[in-house]
Order: sequence, then C-alpha cells, then structure tokens
Amino acid sequence: MACKKRVDLSFDVKLQVLDALENPGATIMKVAEKFSISKSQVGRIKQSKESLRELTQSPSILGKKRKRDQEQNDVGGALAHWMTDKVAQGARLSGHLLKKKATELAASKGESFNPSNGWLYRWKQKNGVAFKKEHGEKQAANFAAAQAWRDDELLKILDAFEPRNIFNADETGLYFRGFPDRGDCSKSTELTGGKKAMERITMLLCTNMTGGEEKLSVFVIGKSKQPKSFPKDLSKLPVRYRNSANAWMTGFLFKEWLYEWNNKLKIQDRRVLLLVDNLLSACATEEEEADMDDFHDVAINSALSREEFEAMVEQDSGLETNGEMSNIDLLRELNSTSLAVDEEDDIAAVPLSIEQKMEMLNCMRQFIEKKGMESAMPTLRAFEKTIFSEAKKQDRQHQTRSSRKLQDVLSQPESNSTFQDHPSK
Repeated sequence: MACKKRVDLSFDVKLQVLDALENPGATIMKVAEKFSISKSQVGRIKQSKESLRELTQSPSILGKKRKRDQEQNDVGGALAHWMTDKVAQGARLSGHLLKKKATELAASKGESFNPSNGWLYRWKQKNGVAFKKEHGEKQAANFAAAQAWRDDELLKILDAFEPRNIFNADETGLYFRGFPDRGDCSKSTELTGGKKAMERITMLLCTNMTGGEEKLSVFVIGKSKQPKSFPKDLSKLPVRYRNSANAWMTGFLFKEWLYEWNNKLKIQDRRVLLLVDNLLSACATEEEEADMDDFHDVAINSALSREEFEAMVEQDSGLETNGEMSNIDLLRELNSTSLAVDEEDDIAAVPLSIEQKMEMLNCMRQFIEKKGMESAMPTLRAFEKTIFSEAKKQDRQHQTRSSRKLQDVLSQPESNSTFQDHPSK
C-alpha cells in the first residue's frame, strides 16, 4: 500500500483537526480520512495540542503553515508589542501614530526608517490589525422608501433649478475635546469606552450641488461671546461666529444667518433651492416664508426616518451628526436663564433674551402643530406661561427703574438744573 503524500496544514486547519478529535466518537482514523491526511500526522497534531492552542492565540499566524522566529530588533514586531500594550491601557491609535512610532522604534535601534502606507497595510495584514469603533448600533434603513422619495418627489423639485443654485445646509456638533472612540487594535480585541468629554461647538455647513464651487462661510456657534484667543473684531475671523448658552443652534441664530444670505441673493437677483432638515425649516414663520421668492416645505421626515435619509447623504467622517433634540430638551433650553461659563476662557455667555425665547417658542409651536405632536403641547404651554411671567416681571422692573429716574430728576435743586434763568441785560 502506497504511503500518503505529506500534506502541510495551516495552523487554522490544525485547530479544526483538534476540534474534530474532541467530538464524541471521533477516532484518529476517521479524522485522518476527513482531512485526507495520514494517521501519524493526526497523532502529531494531537500530541502538540497545548503548544498549538497557545501559538494560535495570535490571529496573524492562523493562515500560515510554519512559524518563523522573528528577531528582537524587528521594527514590525516591536510595534506590535507596543500597540498591544497601548490598546490595553485605553489608547486609540491611528495609522499616522503607528507609522510615527515605527520611525521612533527604528531610530532607537540606530536605523533610519520612513514607513509608507503600503508597509502599514502589510503590517496590519500580518498582525491581524483592524480599525474599529468603540461602540455603536446600526439600524436597518428602509432603502425602498428612500429610493421612492428620491425618484418621485426630490427630482421634481431639483428639475426647476440649476445644480449651482441647489444648496444643502445642515448643522453638526464637533466635540473638540473628545477622546477618539476608534483606533487600530488586534482583531480579537474589543475596545471599551469611557466617559466622554461633552464640550462642543455647533457648525452650520452649506454648499451647492456642484461640490466646492460655492461654499458659504462656516457658521460656528460656541458658548463664549468673546473667547480670549479671538480678535475683538469677530468679522476678521475666517468663519461666522456667534454664541448661545449651550453652543446650540437656535431659531434666532439660524434666521439671522438665513436673512443675511437672502439679502445677498436679492441683490444678485438669484433664486436658489436650500435643503435643510425639519428643525431648521420650522424656524421660518409664515411671514418669513412669504418674504422668500419660493419657500418649499419638503416634509422629508413624513416619508423617511433620519437613518433612511442619511443613507442617501455622504457625511464627513471627522464630524458627528447631531441627533434630533427631544421636545422636552429643546423646551428646557428655552427656559434656561443661567449664565453658562466657558471654563477655558472664563467668560460668561450671554443668556437668551426674552425676545429670543419668544422667537424660539413661536418656531417650536409651529413645528409641533405642523407635525401633530399633541403630547408635547402641555409642556410647551407650561414654558410659555413661565416665559410670559418672566416678561411681565422684566417689564415691571423696567417701569420701576424709569419711575425712580424721573423722581431723581424732579427732586434735583434748581441750582443744579441744566437750564439756568439769566437776568436780562
């Protein structure tokens, strides 16, 4: 009987052999026939069970057939050990940081090394490194509904405008002190998140359909009215800057931005289509809609969920899109009268004025009525009552101050009067 030809098995197949041997009723002969190898080879694999299990804990070796010893001064091996230690400590590593560390490790051994993207890619493949996110949930989007809305409704609106006159504006939150929630690590490692730094700014971005031909200045909203690092004249900044108590976009700020742009368009005698989400569009009252040449209220959310709409839109990976604020959160923001202090600049942000709160309440009421959110009406009425009381109190205080000033003027002696009687010559 001819001997079977020796077959070199990769380490992952050897693990399958070990798993097959552990099945009830399994014998060396049956396993050898299943994998088309000799009984002696199955026996050798069984004898080296412990060492194989320990060796294959590293994902990089599973597809290989032999283990080749790596020299201690190898940059790739040293980088792999460094990465494992740093990820265990909670670090979030990017490709740029890995290449920089590889250069430092080589320099510490007296070598000059400038790793390329190709080297990094091969190193990741070799060491089983992948770019992962800490935590997240992926919701299924109704792509059929998104496609139907895009084909039936959106195209009809877009056909009336040239691509250069079609704009999209959206707000996004930038957590500028946030620790990265993703980074390179071993494929078998699970990243665990920690407490997140919630300091943020809000940005409103707007560009036209041609992509980069016409970009409006970025509208940045922070907490401080005048950060220390900013010039006194905010118009010298490369962006438009305003502040609010929580660095959120408000109806007042959005309308200020919208009217300024609309006035420029009127001078140019230009009609454009601006696509915004439902929270921003709710800030336009009927009087303001009439002031625009054409105001299209496209009820996207009546047909699509946020996930479905975003499935059609490319978003920048470096920015995090805001979730829609709940009715309660937005109404509480209206009622907030505390002075928010910026820890870095130690400057108190200006609280919302009564006029701003009334503007926002008006926007919110129209939005709630338009969307039929009856459950939010009692909360809205409660805040309206509070703000109306605050307005009356402020009015009474103003009248009291005016009355006191008048009494002070009337009580002044005649000698201190501004106009003196002069004797006739």
